[in-house]
Amino acid sequence: ARGDLWIGARVGARDLPLLLTHLFYPPGPIGPSGSHCRVVVVNVMTAKMERAADSHERLAALLSEMLNDKVTRREVEAPTSEFMTKVFYGVFKEAGLNETAFETSQFLVPAHVSSFVPTLHLNKLMQVVFTKLGVPDFGISDISDPKPKRSRKLLSILCNFWVRLGRQWNMWSDIEVGLAAAKTDREAKRAELDAVKAKVNQLSQHPGINPERLAAAQGELAAENKALATKEPKQAVVMNDYKNLKSAKCQVTEQLKKSEVEVLDLRSAVHDVQARICHSPERQQRCLAEEAETASQLQEEHRHLQTRVEELRRKMQKAPREREALTKLKTQLHSSPAVAQRLESLVQDKDNASAHRKSAEDKYHRLLKEREAVAEKKSQLNGQTALKHQAMQSQLSFKKEQLAQAKQRLEELHLERQEVVCSKDSEVAGLDAEIRQVQDKAKKVRQSLADKVAETRLNSQRVFARHKAMLKMAEKVFFPEDEEPSKDAEGASNL
Repeated sequence: ARGDLWIGARVGARDLPLLLTHLFYPPGPIGPSGSHCRVVVVNVMTAKMERAADSHERLAALLSEMLNDKVTRREVEAPTSEFMTKVFYGVFKEAGLNETAFETSQFLVPAHVSSFVPTLHLNKLMQVVFTKLGVPDFGISDISDPKPKRSRKLLSILCNFWVRLGRQWNMWSDIEVGLAAAKTDREAKRAELDAVKAKVNQLSQHPGINPERLAAAQGELAAENKALATKEPKQAVVMNDYKNLKSAKCQVTEQLKKSEVEVLDLRSAVHDVQARICHSPERQQRCLAEEAETASQLQEEHRHLQTRVEELRRKMQKAPREREALTKLKTQLHSSPAVAQRLESLVQDKDNASAHRKSAEDKYHRLLKEREAVAEKKSQLNGQTALKHQAMQSQLSFKKEQLAQAKQRLEELHLERQEVVCSKDSEVAGLDAEIRQVQDKAKKVRQSLADKVAETRLNSQRVFARHKAMLKMAEKVFFPEDEEPSKDAEGASNL
């Protein structure tokens, strides 16, 4: 039955004690196998997770009902960091956790790390919660960079435990209501029985008592006793359940108090170390002097009140003798007016002493409460300071790790740059050599081409001169009788 999942109930802010009881101390058999049984329960519930949220719509509906806020299917399918942060904050606030637990004072946190402190704080809280729920590997990446499948698994675990606690709370609420009704019925029957007893006593003291009326009253008293006796078994069962619940609550309360004491001791130790590190010796001496003065004042008031209480206690011890004297004076009241006046004055003195004692006790309790409030406030401040110091230390270590990684990456990039520069320099040198070779080759080609052009031009001139001479010789041979041709004719023949 523990492995089954329950759907449909809702737990409100009034359910904080029950939520904390079953969240941090899940039910299991008493003994060495208790933790193993709790792990088996969590594993079975995880294996049957699809029964509680068989679809994204069902999971979104459960989250909407649990947080009193609209949750869409898209947010469940692709959860973001803002959505997971909103859900985790909503779970704690709906459970009734004090909002001051999420507050982070900025006077102890540097400006460049103040934005990381809430996330680290929420991560620490959720690690405690999910460790108790069987998820020991919850980390800050589940908040800052959530994966869809893992985020839906975590949200399903929260929803299943929430619904389960709601069912158990409803069952225990019914038991509590039945117990209250039985207690009310018992008080009513007891009041009726007291009234009947008073009536019987009044009739028995009457000088002219009627035996028939006395017998009727005794019969009525017997009937009332019989009716009251019929209620005793049911009352015993209810009281047994109430005692069991109360013993379980006391055990849980004791465990919580031990945990709180351990946390306060750790916070006090961290605060002392921080005070030695951060505060100057003058400031430490001043703080110690102020605390010593406050403690001495409280001790003085405590001694004064103890003395006053002892005096009042001695007066209370004298009260029986005064009461006897008062009884004697009452017997002599009708015989002596002076005694009546004396009795009146004693009664007035007694009333004054009672009022004075009551005022002194009230003042004593008020001072004790003030002292407890001062101590509690001091412990809260110490706890907040220790928490801030722890957050700063965590953030500092985180930043140091980031800085070391950045330095290592910078060195790697520097080495890569040197390698790239060397390789590029070698490539440039090779290209320069190739360019020089190409330039030399081009120069040689140009020189050879120029030589060939000059040689070709010279050959052409030689051939042209030879042809010209041959042409003149041919003209002289074939046209010996012609006159010297004119310039136009010579130009035409040349053409």
